[in-house]
Amino acid sequence: DEIYRMLGLEPEQVTDHFKAYLDSIHPEDRSKVLAAVQQSTENIEPYNIRHRSLRADGSEFMVLEQGEVVLDDAGNPAHLIGTAQDVTEQWIAEQELDRLHTEQELIFDNSAIGVAFLKGRAIVRSNAFYDELFGYTPGTIVGMDNVLFFPDEASAQEAWEEAAPILKRGEISNATRLMRRQNGDLFWSRITGKLVDPDDDEDLSIWLLEDISDRKQAEEALRLSEDRYKLAISGVRDGAWDIDLVTGEVWLSPAWKELTGLDDEDLSGYDWRRKIHPDDLPALEKS
Repeated sequence: DEIYRMLGLEPEQVTDHFKAYLDSIHPEDRSKVLAAVQQSTENIEPYNIRHRSLRADGSEFMVLEQGEVVLDDAGNPAHLIGTAQDVTEQWIAEQELDRLHTEQELIFDNSAIGVAFLKGRAIVRSNAFYDELFGYTPGTIVGMDNVLFFPDEASAQEAWEEAAPILKRGEISNATRLMRRQNGDLFWSRITGKLVDPDDDEDLSIWLLEDISDRKQAEEALRLSEDRYKLAISGVRDGAWDIDLVTGEVWLSPAWKELTGLDDEDLSGYDWRRKIHPDDLPALEKS
């Protein structure tokens, strides 16, 4: 009765049971099902196959079919018995998992950020960008100790000691560190890591690495430029100032402080408008 229900049939509607069985199998799966049945009868062995079936209304569902051959007293095949189970929901879930897995693999393989999985300190998997970031041929660094990618053992140990308690709390570790390529070149990297499961003793972790050398060089060049500018200003008698319009932070040259009689303590909450003559303030603010 359960099989009839799955097929959307009433028992009295069926006169030829084997034909009804064959007709219910999806046309694209019919040959592989019949091949499994034939092999079972020839080899006297059970079969287990999943295939698509069609209900009486034409709707499609997935069936897990299991069968075996029953022998007569002479040892010859006499009957084929079996069961059929509707596993559509399970099949749909598996299809969705397969789709998600495929998407994740595409993201992993084509990411513009280095991604690696580590077990302890050993690399168990990495994407091509990660390998190439360190100057290795993709697929060749699996099994390597991650210490090889730091300038030296001490810096590697320092990085792990800093990250370990953060990871154990189930939190994300973020750091900016110098790393070393295969040829010995050093580069600045932003490193983000997290344990896959903080309660798992295997210590499997995932790490993202981004080369930020250009950014660090730009920041350093800007800092040097600002230092040189302030050094130059400090040597002239003209008063100079620098006001950050976003943060409100104010820098005044030594000459400006001398002209206005201000010292560093006066700069807390300093409002430059108070030092402008009231008659001149509107025009200055307008400009």
